[in-house]
Amino acid sequence: MLTEDHKLQRVEISQRLLQRCQQDNGDEDTTHIGVGPGGDFQANNNLFDNLITGDETWVHLNSPETRRDSMTWKHPSSPVTKKFKVQRFAAKVMVTVFWDAKGVILLDILPQGQCINAARYCSTLDRLKEAIRRKRPGLLRRGVVLQHDNTTPHSANLTQQWLQRYGWEILPYPTHSPDLAPSDFHLFGPLKRHFGGMAFETEDDLISELRNWFDNLDVDFFRVVPSYADRAANLCPEDIIGTDTNKIKVYGCKCYKFVIDSGSEKQYWEAQEECEKNKGNLAMPKTERLNQFLVDSLLAYDVQEEVFIGLDDMKKEKTFRWADGSELMVPGFYENFDKGAGIFRTDGSRRSKDCVGLNPVTNTWIDVDCRRNLVQIMFGYKKPRHFICEYHTIIKERDKTAAVNEYAGSIHKCLIPLNF
Repeated sequence: MLTEDHKLQRVEISQRLLQRCQQDNGDEDTTHIGVGPGGDFQANNNLFDNLITGDETWVHLNSPETRRDSMTWKHPSSPVTKKFKVQRFAAKVMVTVFWDAKGVILLDILPQGQCINAARYCSTLDRLKEAIRRKRPGLLRRGVVLQHDNTTPHSANLTQQWLQRYGWEILPYPTHSPDLAPSDFHLFGPLKRHFGGMAFETEDDLISELRNWFDNLDVDFFRVVPSYADRAANLCPEDIIGTDTNKIKVYGCKCYKFVIDSGSEKQYWEAQEECEKNKGNLAMPKTERLNQFLVDSLLAYDVQEEVFIGLDDMKKEKTFRWADGSELMVPGFYENFDKGAGIFRTDGSRRSKDCVGLNPVTNTWIDVDCRRNLVQIMFGYKKPRHFICEYHTIIKERDKTAAVNEYAGSIHKCLIPLNF
């Protein structure tokens, strides 16, 4: 039975999950959704891209069909079908699965006669970390968000110390919640239906079939959350989507269009005008998290050269302003500039370049020449570049209900009407 404390805990967690897109003087929208090992909620926008969920279940060597699966169609006047009572064999194995929106990351099968305790679970987490390194490159650097239930091995001090040592965040699961965990809801049901009515002579035969079943799961099976393309179709202005939604990503309350196809390079002012056509700007990475998101996206698109971002000091030397007119106020951001080829030469002299490009390979900003000088353009002194446009998310009238339901109200604060 849920006590008042349990209910209050669920409400508090739900409120924190719904805190999105808090704008403060143009700062990047943040999402408070993760709990760090120390218990404090951490800002984490790309939840579903970093989220891994895991759980355990028993699988028996002899699993009878469920009552639902054993049902048969019959005419009302037909005699009642007789069923034999089948019991499970005591022999069974414990299956631990860690998975995300792209598929299974780690399948760990505990042999008979062993049990899961904190030490064993930490050993499994070690294998999970190595599996993430192989199968999800870059995720360990971005930061893992792990969701598991509150069983003793998961909440033990030894496990908490492991999570704190590697800086993994925990997406909490409310105590005594009547809601099913993701694995129970989406994964273990089909697993149990597949093995219903099957019998295996040896544990090795069962383990072989388990691995075969997980290996044959289609990628679409794990798409329980919307992809970037789905989010772009629902939340970005139609005029910017075009036919290639793969070059558009939603981050926080903004849509980002990566103009990186061959032949799409433009001069800085042309790029800004292109973004402004649909009431946008060149991308403004005002936080380290957003800057890293853009870098990771460019690398995923195999972009190796600088792209224009919405930052320049054309009005006043060394006073950089974003494309929306706000000033680059944070001193630490100057560390983003490449000192050897960026805002200052290594000898301390100033370059006559006023715009900023983002280099995804070195993860640095570099100032580039961008003033309108037709002579220099004709002789190739001003290099056109790819660029990233930034737009505010919207709610399309025909998709309003679907969009709001899809995000369970968690993103509606940052959406603006279609006619913005």
